Amino acid sequence: MLHTQDVAALDAAVNPSTDVPRLGNSPAGKQSAALVRITPMAHGYGEELVSALYVATPALLQHYGITPSQVDPAADILTSRTDLAGLEIGSGPRETVKPKIQTLALPKYTSGPNTLITTEAVQKLGLLPVRSGWLIETPRPLTTAEINAARNSAAAAGLTIETRKPQKSLAPLRNWSTAIGLLVALGVLGMTVGLIRTETANDLRTLTAAGASSTIRRALTAATAGALALLGAVLGTAGAYLALIAWHRSNLHPLGHLPVVDLAIIIVGLPAAAATAGWLLAGNEPPTIARQPLE
Repeated sequence: MLHTQDVAALDAAVNPSTDVPRLGNSPAGKQSAALVRITPMAHGYGEELVSALYVATPALLQHYGITPSQVDPAADILTSRTDLAGLEIGSGPRETVKPKIQTLALPKYTSGPNTLITTEAVQKLGLLPVRSGWLIETPRPLTTAEINAARNSAAAAGLTIETRKPQKSLAPLRNWSTAIGLLVALGVLGMTVGLIRTETANDLRTLTAAGASSTIRRALTAATAGALALLGAVLGTAGAYLALIAWHRSNLHPLGHLPVVDLAIIIVGLPAAAATAGWLLAGNEPPTIARQPLE
């Protein structure tokens, strides 16, 4: 019905010795392993469900393009989340284990399989993989009618489905931010070059008196403007990436998607625009070269 064959089976890791009501992605009557937060209380402890766990089967890892060599053999949990430190694997009443967590490039959907328990951890904890769902990806966004038809078909089979809304692209925001940043930078640069020319007016008069042509004066101003713009672009970009590295220090994967066009415009286009403007606006001969101006 959805015109796709991109289907990945999802398994939960259940504790075969438990008999509890359905919770999270647990099959009915059994409790599946999940990441929980343990909070000491006056008369025992509190257990808060933070994230359901799906089994990191070879087929699911292959679906996400993760090779076995990328997985740490000692890891218990594979995830794309960065807020799971200090949590424990809960698989039954009073049964918790402090896991070793490895961060990988898994999706970050709210209720999708972004946190997996390795097959080694499943065996170590004596859990049992049980089919608990399927992840279906379509080649295009679904229409409202298609979603409703899928829900009806799922309900007839005793199943439920969730759909993911497409994420809005940040490209327009990034492009407008780049354009506005360039205009502001060129404005500040223009004022800076103007101040430099004012301070070096005597030197320009001397050059003119010595026979320097307008081409030389244009070249000096263009080189000054271009060098300042290049320095500002490099320092600004480096500062921005240092801030991003500090923010994403536990998961640098988002930094792998470089906005090449925007970076090229900033690092190459800004100095080129500054040098061109400096060349075009700096050809006038400085007035009154015969005498020293009054201070």
